Amino acid sequence: MTQKLEMSETSPARNTPEHFPVIVVGAGPVGMSMALGLACNGIPCLIINDDDQLSEGSRAICIQRSTLEIFDRLGCARPMVEKGVTWQVGRIFSGENELFRINLPNSRTEKFPPFINLQQFYTEQHLLEALQKQPLVDLRWNHKLVGLSQTNGQVTVTVETPGDLSSGQPSGQPSGQPSSQGTGQQTFTAGYV
Repeated sequence: MTQKLEMSETSPARNTPEHFPVIVVGAGPVGMSMALGLACNGIPCLIINDDDQLSEGSRAICIQRSTLEIFDRLGCARPMVEKGVTWQVGRIFSGENELFRINLPNSRTEKFPPFINLQQFYTEQHLLEALQKQPLVDLRWNHKLVGLSQTNGQVTVTVETPGDLSSGQPSGQPSGQPSSQGTGQQTFTAGYV
C-alpha cells in the first residue's frame, strides 16, 4: 500500500478563484513531467489529482534512453537509473521458441542505458521528489475535475474536494475517511489546462 499524501502546505483555502498560468490535470508520470518542464522554464502551474496517493500498479514499466534524457533535464533521472533494471537485449518468446530478438546499441559515450525497467510507483516517487523542490509547482491531492469552461483567453476549472475548503478544512483526507464537512468545491482559473 502506498503512503497517503497530504495537501500542499502552500495551498491555502480561498473563497475567490486562484489563477495559474497553467493547470495540469493528473499527477501521473505525464502530468508531473509536464509540470516539472513548465517550472524548469519559469512557468508556474497547478497540478490537480483526484486521488491522494501515487499509483499502486504499473502501467508504464519500461523507460527508454530518450525519456531518461528528458528526466535528466527535469532533475530526476539518476535515482531512476540507480533503482531500475538496465537492459539492452529484448526477446519475445512463444513457449520455448524465440520469435524475435533485438539488440539495442549501447556505447560508453551514452549517458544512459538503452532501457531500464522501473515500476511506475518509483518513477512517480522520483518525479514527486523533484516537484517538491520546485517553488513554481503547486500540487493538490484529492482535487477531482468536475467542470471546465472557456472564455476569452481564460479557462475556469471546478474541482470537487473532500470538505469545504472555504472553511479552512484541509484537503488530503485519507481514502475511506469521510470529511466532517462532506464534499466541497473549489474554482481555479488558468490560461491553459
